[in-house]
Amino acid sequence: LPKLYNHPNENGSALFLDISDAWFCGQGPSMAKNGISKDGVIRKKIGILLLCNKEGLPLRWHVVPGSATDNVTMYETLDEIKKFSWVQGVPLVCDRAMGRSSMLEKMYSQGIHFLTALTRTEYLNYAKELFQFENFRVSEDLDENNLVIAARDAIAQNKSFVQVSDDMFSTDLGFVDVCIAGEQSDYGRMKKYSGNRITAAMAMGREIKRLVADGEYGSFSAAGKALGLKTSLTCKYNSLNRLPLDIQEEILSGTANNCSINKICEIAVNMPPEKMVEAFYRHVEQSNRAPVNPHRKFETETKGAPKRNQFRVRIVAYFNPQMYANQKIRAKLWLVKAENFTEDLNRRLSSANSRRTKDSIFAEIDRFIRKKDLLRCFDIKIYETKIKNRMSFRVELNLLSDEWAKRRQFDGFCILASHPDCKLTAPELCRLYREKDVVEKDFQTIKNVLKLRPVRHRNDEKVRAHVTICMLSLLLERLLQKKLAGKFSVAEALETLHPCHLNKYKSDDESLYTITETDSKQNKILSQLNMTYLADDDYLLERMTK
Repeated sequence: LPKLYNHPNENGSALFLDISDAWFCGQGPSMAKNGISKDGVIRKKIGILLLCNKEGLPLRWHVVPGSATDNVTMYETLDEIKKFSWVQGVPLVCDRAMGRSSMLEKMYSQGIHFLTALTRTEYLNYAKELFQFENFRVSEDLDENNLVIAARDAIAQNKSFVQVSDDMFSTDLGFVDVCIAGEQSDYGRMKKYSGNRITAAMAMGREIKRLVADGEYGSFSAAGKALGLKTSLTCKYNSLNRLPLDIQEEILSGTANNCSINKICEIAVNMPPEKMVEAFYRHVEQSNRAPVNPHRKFETETKGAPKRNQFRVRIVAYFNPQMYANQKIRAKLWLVKAENFTEDLNRRLSSANSRRTKDSIFAEIDRFIRKKDLLRCFDIKIYETKIKNRMSFRVELNLLSDEWAKRRQFDGFCILASHPDCKLTAPELCRLYREKDVVEKDFQTIKNVLKLRPVRHRNDEKVRAHVTICMLSLLLERLLQKKLAGKFSVAEALETLHPCHLNKYKSDDESLYTITETDSKQNKILSQLNMTYLADDDYLLERMTK
C-alpha cells in the first residue's frame, strides 16, 4: 500500500499510529479476552492497531489479543517497520501511551523519528521549569466562557509562549538529556540495599520519598525508575512510608525480617494510623512463631553499577485555554460528586439495618476514589458515633489542598517529546501532534460507518479477515473522499448513486439490458470521479458476456 500513495516520505508528510478495540457477540475466538473497552465497559474484546498517513490512508494494521498492552504493541509495530524506506526520516506520531521514559529510550535507540505526548507523571521530569512561572493566575470561580478568556489572557502574559491559534499557545523547551536505569538492573544488585527483602524495601521506599522531596525527580514513578524499579514495585515500596516512623525504624533494625512484605504493605495501605502499630506487632509475633522459610538474600557484592541508558529528546509544550476550562470544570464537578457520595454513604450507614464494618466501608471509598487515581488527595476518616442508643459509623473525606493543587497545575498543558533530529519548529510540532486526529477519525469510520463491531466471528482467521475487509473499505472511502475534493461527501455520493443499476428485461425471445438513466447530480458525481463511462450503454454492452 505505501507504494500506491505517491511517496509518503515527501516533505510535509507524517505517519500516525494508534490502537483501538472491537468487542464480540458471545465469547469470540481465542484472541478475545475480557477487558475494559474504550467505552468503559467490560467485554470480550480484541485490539486493532492502525498506521496511516496524513490523508488517513491505511498503511499497516494488526489484530492483537484483547489483553495486549498498548505501548508494547505499538513499539513492536514500530520495530517492524523501521527498516522500510518509506519510514526513514518521516515523523511518526504516537499515542500518549508511548510517552514514558522507558518507551522514549527504546524509540530513540532504534532511530525512530517519534513525536508523542508525555504522560502526566513525566511532566516534572522533562519540563519542571514550565510550572514555575508566576504570572499564571486565574480565578476558578468563573463560568466556562470567562474561564477560557481569563486563561488565554494569563498565558499571553508569559513571553515564552507564542500564540499559534485561539486554542493553542506553544513554547520550545529545547533539548533534555535523560538518564534512566537499564531494565536489567534491580534493587537486589545494589550494594547499598543488600540484606533482607523487607529491610531493603523499607530503605528503598524512604529513598524514593527523599528523591521526590528534594526535587531530584518529579514523581515517585520516575524516582523508582532511577533506582531500577518497575512501577509496581515503586508503588509497593513507597506505600511503606505511610507507616509510623517508629515502625519504619523497627523494620530497618531487622525486627520484621521474618514477615511478609505483602502483609506489611497491606497494613500500611488499608489500616487507619491508630491501628497500624497493633496490627504490625501482631503480624511480627505470628511470623516469629511460625516456621520460617528461608527468604531470598540479596548479594552483598555487586558486579558493577547498574547499567544506565542515556538519550536526548526535544521537548515542546502547548497550552489550550478551552482544555484548561474543561478540566477545571470537570474537577469541580467531581468534588461535588465526592461530597454527594459521602452524604449517601453516611445516610446508608445511619440506617438501623446497616451491618457494615470498617473494612467494607474503607473498601467502598477506596473503589470510588481509585477510579480517578486520587487516593493521595484525600484524608479518609471513619469513626464511630452514637445514633438513637446504638453505635454506627460515620465517614469524612477531607480534601488535601496541597496535593490537589499539584494535580491541577497541569490543567490545559500538553507536553510533547520528539526525536532530537526532528527539524520542525515548536508550533509545527504542536500542529502535527494535533493532526493525530486523522487516525482517530479512521477508527470512527470503521466502527460506525463500516460496522466493524460487534464482531460475529468465532475463529482468529475470520476476525483478521473481517478487520482487513473493513480497512480496505476504509481505503476506498478515503480515496473517494480525495477524488470528490469536498464538492460532495462520500455518504452523499454513494446515496445519490445507489439507485443506478444495470436493468434486465426478459422476454420470450431474448433478454434486453439497459442502464438506469442518470440525472444531472449523478452525472456531476461520476464526472468528478472520472467514471462517466459507467453510465454509457454502449460501453457496458461491449463488455457484457452471458
